Amino acid sequence: MKETDSGEEIGKSMSKKDGTSPKIQKQPQTSEKVVKLKTDPKLSYNMGTLQRFTDFVFHDLQEGEEILTWTPKNKPSYPTELADTVKKLTRATRPLATYFGTATCTRDADGHLYNRKSLFSALHVVVLDDIGTKIPVDKLPEELAPNYIIETSEGNFQYGFVLAEPIRDLALAEALIHLVYTSGVSDEGGKMATKLVRLPLGVNGKKGDKRLFEMKLEELGGEYWTPKELLDVLDVGVTWDDVLEDVSAARGGDSATKVGTSLWSPVKAVAPSLSGIVDPILEWLYEEDLVYTDNGKWVTVECPWGYEHSDGNTTAGYTPVGRGEGEELKRRGFHCFHDSCKDNHTAEYLSALAAQGAPEVSIVDQAAELVANYALVTTEDAVYRLRGVRNPTSMKIGAFRNAYPRSVNVYDGQGKAVKVKEHSLWLTAPNRLTLTSRLYDPTSKERVIEHDGQQHLNTFTHPQWGNGLVDKHDLDKFLEFIDYLIPIKVEREYFMEWLAAKAQDVTFKGAAMLMVAPVQGTGRTTLTDMLTQLFTPANVKKVNFDTLLSGTRQGSFNDWQESILVTCDEVMGSDTNKYAAYESLKDLFDPKPKQTMINSKHVGLRHAVLYTSYILLTNHTNAIGALGDDRRVYAITNTTIPETPKYFAELNDWLAEKDENGDPKWCKSVWRYLQDQPVDLVKLHAPVEMTEAKEVMVEETTNVYDNIAKVITDKMGDITCIPLARECMSDIFGSVGLEDDPSKVELVCRLMQKHSRG
Repeated sequence: MKETDSGEEIGKSMSKKDGTSPKIQKQPQTSEKVVKLKTDPKLSYNMGTLQRFTDFVFHDLQEGEEILTWTPKNKPSYPTELADTVKKLTRATRPLATYFGTATCTRDADGHLYNRKSLFSALHVVVLDDIGTKIPVDKLPEELAPNYIIETSEGNFQYGFVLAEPIRDLALAEALIHLVYTSGVSDEGGKMATKLVRLPLGVNGKKGDKRLFEMKLEELGGEYWTPKELLDVLDVGVTWDDVLEDVSAARGGDSATKVGTSLWSPVKAVAPSLSGIVDPILEWLYEEDLVYTDNGKWVTVECPWGYEHSDGNTTAGYTPVGRGEGEELKRRGFHCFHDSCKDNHTAEYLSALAAQGAPEVSIVDQAAELVANYALVTTEDAVYRLRGVRNPTSMKIGAFRNAYPRSVNVYDGQGKAVKVKEHSLWLTAPNRLTLTSRLYDPTSKERVIEHDGQQHLNTFTHPQWGNGLVDKHDLDKFLEFIDYLIPIKVEREYFMEWLAAKAQDVTFKGAAMLMVAPVQGTGRTTLTDMLTQLFTPANVKKVNFDTLLSGTRQGSFNDWQESILVTCDEVMGSDTNKYAAYESLKDLFDPKPKQTMINSKHVGLRHAVLYTSYILLTNHTNAIGALGDDRRVYAITNTTIPETPKYFAELNDWLAEKDENGDPKWCKSVWRYLQDQPVDLVKLHAPVEMTEAKEVMVEETTNVYDNIAKVITDKMGDITCIPLARECMSDIFGSVGLEDDPSKVELVCRLMQKHSRG
């Protein structure tokens, strides 16, 4: 809602989350006092706007809660209560920048106000910075309607989302802020529940042309937000119910790729940046209770030379690594505004802290970023990158040293600059993340998991397609392709239900899918490639038939089984000499999760629980022989009439379309559609029913046993010889490469009876 200097409403109303016009929150009427500045009559402070704004944002204050506000000059400052700021503004003679804290705080034991986590009371509003400049408006979800918009400089806005009920648990508040700020709709900076943001009056105050830009309250109103609504609209891959059940769920979803190792650091970070970089100096300052207030980029700290300050104010300003933009992220800064400290700069400050026991660090600190980026996996003597990548990438420790050989100046307690290699700073950092080994655990969305009291790297990557809007065109295109590829309705419905069950719970295994097409070029490989993208390439393995057959063979490398889906594009026809090998596949296709010994070429042996589903393709109706009548395999008849080259050209063009993140555009809609489909797990876990394709396979398979029965009957003649034949069946099966299966022995005996009568 736009306001004039007199407080008159002249602006537009906002859109509610459901698309209807909202009701503007009615606020208590206050005096419309407008303070004109004598030094610049074009600027003014509208006190009515200020009160309506704070009444709207802090609509549920409890006794003892304080709204923190700031009117800083060109140096760090302490917060003041709202009433004192109002008095200051009414007496102002020059333009002032004004701020407030997104969270309320209580006073300390001495009755003072500080912007500290230890004094946190409640989170009232979530604010997104730099909308319109660093974050384009069209990048925000359409449903993300803010309660207020403040223009802070030309074309640059802060969007505020006021909570219907303030969050009074700090851990929950930090979890919400972490998930919102790592969703891609905020710039990098301080990731704090106690964040400083703009009040709707005053000037920008920063150096340059925008210094005298007057704050403009563009909109105010609309329905308050719940954390659940925010996370659902932002589609972060984690729900608020997940967080309420276990606050560590905030470390799941896509947020871990943004912040790297800091979520699992052995040193719990008090003030990590949104970028995931943790400044060990700032952490030490917090630990030593030397931080007065944390305003985002600048932190008000106790000056090591405060005893020399003539005015009794012992504070100074420190800017940690991990905050700011570009190269600022790697650079520390110190500034004290007292004359006695005019010769004390960042190098002197770091040396003074080192003399008091703080970590020895450099001014330009590459190591802090390395700590955020990389974890050490000891069993492999390898370094894995976690930050900025969806799937961890590795290099040996020797290669890591070669990648970061530069020496930097580290300041010690004697005021000396000591040259230290960047990789050495990483190796000796107390907050470096050290992991025992890597595992593949689809039951957890977290990148780092605990097992047997140790931390391990989880190489499973949960598909990040979320739960939101579905593009009808993309969904229809996918379903049309499935209709074409699987023409028999009952088989198509079973496959789609199986696929939905897998998407809803990646630990679901189900029956192995065996797709049979007597002709080439139907597009089944296109389907397996699509499913690879849908479940993310890191979770899907494509193997050849020989590798598949070796899956249970002792001594074979089988780490390809550590995936949620395995595809095999050509299953060969049966051969009596391969029946024993075919029988071993039954163990792989067991529909229940199975504990298996994994043999990896670079890691060795380890136990793993597998949740692997299988899709097998074949052009042979007698494929996998003895599995033809196995109820762990669902056989599907594919189309016998391939589509035209033009159809596949158009299909491939559609599959190549990318979303704003460079991912296949169609995946998001198909994944979300599958999340909402009904699934009958009882049916999917039951032995599969006979299908048309399976009937053909059973007939082909039965012919092998029928031939054995016919040969035995021809040799032995009388039906009374069946008991003798049964005793010899083990040797007979072994001679032709068949497993000694009692059910198949009885099948041969029944067939012998048929031939004896015939």
